[in-house]
Parts: sequence; structure tokens; C-alpha cells
Amino acid sequence: MTVKKLVSLLALTYACGILSALVGQVAEASPVSLEEIDRLLAEERYEDANPLLQDQLPSLEESQNWPDLAHVYLWLGECAYVLADYRAALDYTQAAESIVVDQMNSNDFPEFGMLLQNLGVFYSRAGDFDQQMISYQRHFDYTIATKGRDSKEGADAFYNLGMAYLRRNQWDKTQAFIDTSLQISETLAYDTGIGDALNILSTCYANKGDYAQAASVQRQALKYDLGAYNYSVKLNNLAEYQLNLAQYAAAQRNFERAIEAGPNNWGPRLNLIRLFR
Repeated sequence: MTVKKLVSLLALTYACGILSALVGQVAEASPVSLEEIDRLLAEERYEDANPLLQDQLPSLEESQNWPDLAHVYLWLGECAYVLADYRAALDYTQAAESIVVDQMNSNDFPEFGMLLQNLGVFYSRAGDFDQQMISYQRHFDYTIATKGRDSKEGADAFYNLGMAYLRRNQWDKTQAFIDTSLQISETLAYDTGIGDALNILSTCYANKGDYAQAASVQRQALKYDLGAYNYSVKLNNLAEYQLNLAQYAAAQRNFERAIEAGPNNWGPRLNLIRLFR
């Protein structure tokens, strides 16, 4: 190889090295946009979105971009909950709440209703049922004021508050709020709301000892949920009511169906063991 060719090759290598370094710098300076992360969240790709949301925090905190920062903390909480990091889910969502309350107007944060609802769920998971009730009451008041009573959000607000009363064994209040949620959901043909409300109403009837009505309502609830685990839970509930009605063959059949529908649901397995003792 001639000296001239060698010099040319070295120059090319050097230039490529500089180009690679510049490309690397551009890549480092161009993180994934919040819009792209939101698309991942819309596709429920929480594991992929979680580290990318974390990457957004330093620049948003430095710039004090409160709306985007609250949005990121809210969705970090959602990701943490889905990924079973329940303490982090509550911490992130509390951080989002603090930003909205201290630095913004809640009316300027479109996801404030979701934030309050998530707080209720996360406090419940933490066993803090006083804060759960406060959060659900705030969510209820905010939702009725902004979305209206006769909306899907209104149906969910009545349902959530009913669930908070259930945690306190206040069954009459539970049934009243769940009944209203059911009425709104039926008017709107809101299937998720109908199925959820019927499921809790069946529990209310069972608590009163009316297992025939509980079983009837639970059968209706089954029509609105074919998801594996939830469907398994509802089948197990139906079988328990049938057991109390001395309908042993039907109970056995539904315990077995519950096991098939939700292999990770251990309730029906334990109930089958009790059935054959």
C-alpha cells in the first residue's frame, strides 16, 4: 500500500470516527418524546414506557413544566401498579397530586379525575381505607361536577364510592350507590359498568342471606365478563351461593369451570376440597 493510500485510509477512518461520535451525541440529545411514550401507554406497553417516563423527569423538573411533570408522575404511578410495585404507585401518584394542587388549577389538568380514582385504588391496596374514602369522595364530587351524573364516568364514580362503603361494611350505602351505578350503566349500554355493578350487588344480597337472589344476579354478571381471572372469580362466587342453597352438583360444576377459566385462582380449588370433605 502506498503512503498516499494509507494517509487517505487513515483520514477516512478518522472522519468516520468523528461522524459516529456526532451521531451518538445527537442520539443522547434526542430522548424519546412524551407523545411517543403516550402511544406506548395507549398500547398498554407499561414495561417499555416505564424507563422512558423516568428519563423525562430531570428535564421536566428543571424546566418546571408542571402539566407534563404531573402527567409523567401520574403514569409512572400507573406503570408501577401494573408492575406490582404498589408503594411506588402511591408515591408517584401523590407526587402528581401535589403538583396539580400546589402549582396548577385542577381544571387545567384533564387527567385529574383519573388521578383521584387511582389514589383511591392505591390507598385501598395499602390498607388505608380512610384515605381511600376521602379520595373516592373527591373523585365523586369532581366527576359529577365536570362529567355529569349520567355519564360513564358518573357510573364509575357511584361504583367507586359504593366500594369504599363496602370496605366499611356499610351494606345499605354500598347497595344504594351500586344500584345507581347500574341504572346509569344500563341507560348508556355501558357493559363494563353493568358487569361490575351486578357482581357487587350479588355480594350485597349474599350478605343479607338471600343466596337465591345473589345467584340470580351473579348469573347476569357473568354475561358481561369473559376475561379469564375475573370470570373465574365470578364463577366461584356463583358456586358458593349454590353451595349455600344445597345445590351441590351445580356448585361442583361451577367450581370446576372456575378452575378452568382461571388456573391462578386458588379459591375454587379450596372450595372443591371443602365440598368433598
